[in-house]
Amino acid sequence: MCPQAFDAVGEKGFMDFKTFKNIIDNFPRKDKPNGIKLFWLGEPMLNKEFGKFLRYASGKFMNPKGYEYITFDTNGCFLTPDTTDIILDVGEIVPLFEVSLDAITPETYAKIRIGGDFEKVMENVKYFIKRRHELKKLAPRIVLQFILMDKNYKEANKFIEYWSKFLEKYFIPGNSFHQDVIWIKRMDAPSPDEQGHYDKFFLKTTKELNIQTRNLEFVRITAPFNNNWNESEE
Repeated sequence: MCPQAFDAVGEKGFMDFKTFKNIIDNFPRKDKPNGIKLFWLGEPMLNKEFGKFLRYASGKFMNPKGYEYITFDTNGCFLTPDTTDIILDVGEIVPLFEVSLDAITPETYAKIRIGGDFEKVMENVKYFIKRRHELKKLAPRIVLQFILMDKNYKEANKFIEYWSKFLEKYFIPGNSFHQDVIWIKRMDAPSPDEQGHYDKFFLKTTKELNIQTRNLEFVRITAPFNNNWNESEE
């Protein structure tokens, strides 16, 4: 489930703060929505300075016009209480971030995200949602990702039901603009032949399980074929 497992990624390592600071200090500013994603082909929170990076970028990106933003993806393994507090503290400069879960039972999680700790990840995600509610924060929104595949499709609806109930419990009324998202995602494959297989599987399975994009007040449940979960028409 991670490109880091393949040699095509190239050299692996951690960016130092000096390099990161230089990139942010020289980031081009434009009069249109503009931002950075603190993530690519790896788990950003493995870097022990992730919180420092996020704080520095958020300080530089604060703009009265609201043009800059920051986002990232994570598997949730290192979404600790300390990291959660940093993310919530930087405010709406981080409109959302994605957490790759892909399962709702420890047995299925172990098959897909080998080496991960299901209970720990669940605890980390729940803590973030509870802590955001406790602080009455409207952002970041959280996108809970479930990539549909033969190892997990039977629990897709259970995943939707479980997280829908949990998010509803900690929803701040009148905050529909800041919906969280449950994203049932199509598998991206490295070759056209494999992609064709996953495309057919996604369309067949979502139809059989009656998984449809729908908006509730407290969550957006989305299953777009094109994997653009924020599209208005899917």
